[in-house]
Amino acid sequence: MSQDQRSSHLQKIGFVLFLAGLLLLPAVCVAQERSAGWAYVYPEGLSGEGCIDSINAKGVVIDDMSYAFAADVTFHRLKSQHTSRSLFRPGTWVGYMTNSQKQIESLWYLRSCK
Repeated sequence: MSQDQRSSHLQKIGFVLFLAGLLLLPAVCVAQERSAGWAYVYPEGLSGEGCIDSINAKGVVIDDMSYAFAADVTFHRLKSQHTSRSLFRPGTWVGYMTNSQKQIESLWYLRSCK
């Protein structure tokens, strides 16, 4: 293969790669936009966070501090706005928001304590 043929061949390959990149770019942008919509964002200004020591239907003990649940308590995790209380177990690191009576009105799953 001569030098001119190699140069022409490399130019063709470069052009095909450039076109492929242009065609894939919108798909990548749409995928990133969609994946960003899947995650639910934790609120700023949590009242506190810590590790669950125990939990029952009436309240929770977090780092040796007992908290009652408000009547309308909500439970949250990263991939969904609302989740079941059953996800929250001893050994779960949580964030929480309290009302004026120091009752937990929302509990946020953050990660495992370990």
